[in-house]
Amino acid sequence: MWFGFAFLSLMFLACGEHQFDSNANQHEYPVSSSGLAGISSSSLDDGQTNLSSSSKGEELNGSSSSDEDEDKDVCDISSRNHINAECFYEKTVTIGIGREMLFGSQAKLKFADNASLIIKESLKITGGAELYFGENSEILLDWDASLDVAGKAGSLVVLAAADSSKPWKGIRVYQYAKLANIEYANLHGAVIGIDFGKDGVLKNSKIHNNGYGIKQNSLFKAGNFEGNEFKSNTYDASVSLAVAATMGSPEQFEGKLHIPGSQNLGDVVLPSFDYFVDNGMITVNGELKINAGAHFYFTENSSIFVLNGSVEAIGTANNPIIFESADPESFWGRSSNNAALYFDGSSGGGVFEHFEVLRAKIAFYNTGCLVKLSNGKILDSIKPFEEATLNAQISKDETVIVDQTLP
Repeated sequence: MWFGFAFLSLMFLACGEHQFDSNANQHEYPVSSSGLAGISSSSLDDGQTNLSSSSKGEELNGSSSSDEDEDKDVCDISSRNHINAECFYEKTVTIGIGREMLFGSQAKLKFADNASLIIKESLKITGGAELYFGENSEILLDWDASLDVAGKAGSLVVLAAADSSKPWKGIRVYQYAKLANIEYANLHGAVIGIDFGKDGVLKNSKIHNNGYGIKQNSLFKAGNFEGNEFKSNTYDASVSLAVAATMGSPEQFEGKLHIPGSQNLGDVVLPSFDYFVDNGMITVNGELKINAGAHFYFTENSSIFVLNGSVEAIGTANNPIIFESADPESFWGRSSNNAALYFDGSSGGGVFEHFEVLRAKIAFYNTGCLVKLSNGKILDSIKPFEEATLNAQISKDETVIVDQTLP
C-alpha cells in the first residue's frame, strides 16, 4: 500500500514538471540586444527575427503567465499600439486602418532587406527612438495616413540604413496622405531621404549622406521648412524653383538643389542657394527676383527664357550672382538659338548688378526690350551679346568686364 502511494506521488510530480517545460517551450522568447545605434552592420545582421529588450532568463524568473504573454508580444505591431523595445522585423509590417501606433523613446527597431513599414492610419515616433532599415526597405505613408516624427532638441529620432553600404529607400509620402510632420530627425543613408508627394513639415532635422536629401513637388507653407541641416548628400533636394523659393534660409544647405526639366515661373524670389538646372528651360512669366549669392549651374541645353516677365538679379561685391555651365568643358544655352539668358520683345527686360556669366553660348540674347548690366563679368563665352532687333538694347556700363577669349 505504502509503495503504491509513493509510486503514484512520483508519477504526479513527474507529470507536473513535464507540463511546465512544455508551456515554456511554447514561448518564442525574444533575444536581448545592447542597442542598434553605432554598431557595425555585421552585428545587426544576426538573423534574429523577434528581438526585444527582455531576455528569456528574465521572463522565466518569477514572472506570471500573463506577464510572459505580454512580454512575448512586445514587438507585435499587429496587436499592440505601443512599441518601446528592441525589435527585428524580417518581413514588411503594416499599421492598419483604424489603428494608432506609438514608437517610444526606447524603441530600437531594425527592418531586414526588403522589409518595409507601411502606415495606413497613424504613427507617432518620439525622441530617442531609432529605426534602421535594410536595402530596398522604406517607410510608406499611404492614403489618408499620418506620420508624426516628434523628436526634441536633445533627443533626435534616428532614421537610418542598417548598413551604410546598402542604402534604404527612405520615407515616401503618398500624394493623398493626411499628414507628414517631421521634426528633430536624424535621417541618413537613403536613396531619397524624404519623398514628399504632398505638402509637409520638415524642421530642425539633420538630413545627410543620402542620394537626394528630399524630393518635393508642393510648396512648403510658411514656417514649415526651417532649422534643418543638409550635408554630404549627392543633392540636398530635388525640387522646382517655385518650391525652392519656399525652403527658407540658405544656411540649411551645404550642397546643390537639383532642378529637373523645364518649368514656368510666376512671381518668385529665389534664395541664395546653389541650383543645378538639369536640361531645362526656365520660362519667366512674372517678376523673378534673385537674391545675392545665388549660384546657378546649367547643363548644356538649359537656359532662362524671359517671355512675359522680368528679371532682377542684384548681387553684391562679396556675393555676386553667378550663372555658369555645369560642365567646365562645355557651354550652356538653348539649342534653338544658343541663348543662355533670352529676353523676348514682349518681356519687361532685366537688371543685372554684381553678376557673372561663364561659358555661355550666347550670354544675353535680346529681341526687343531693355536689359541693364553693371558691375558684372561675362567670361569664356562663345558670344557675349546678341541684339536681334533694332529696338533691342543691352545697356552695359564700364564696370562690365567682357573677356571673350574663345573663337
